Amino acid sequence: MARAKPASSSAMDPMFLRLRGEAEEALRREPDLGGLIYGAVLAQDSLESVIGHRLAQRLDRRKRLIQSFVRPSPNMWPAPRR
Repeated sequence: MARAKPASSSAMDPMFLRLRGEAEEALRREPDLGGLIYGAVLAQDSLESVIGHRLAQRLDRRKRLIQSFVRPSPNMWPAPRR
C-alpha cells in the first residue's frame, strides 16, 4: 500500500507527525485495519484534516441514526377503526 506523504505545512506539526507515526505502527501491527487507519490518518495531510474527517464521520453517523428515529414507518401508527 502506497504511503501518503505529509504536506509541507504539517511537516512542522509535532502532534500530527506523532499521530502519523503511531498510525503507521498500528498499520504494521494490524494490517486488517489498513482501510480505517489509512482513511482516518494516513490519507490526511494535516492534523486539522484528521480531526475534520473524524468529525464528519461522527456527524454523518449521528444524522443517519436520528433520521431512522424521525422517519415514520408505515407500521408506526395503528390503522384507523371503521
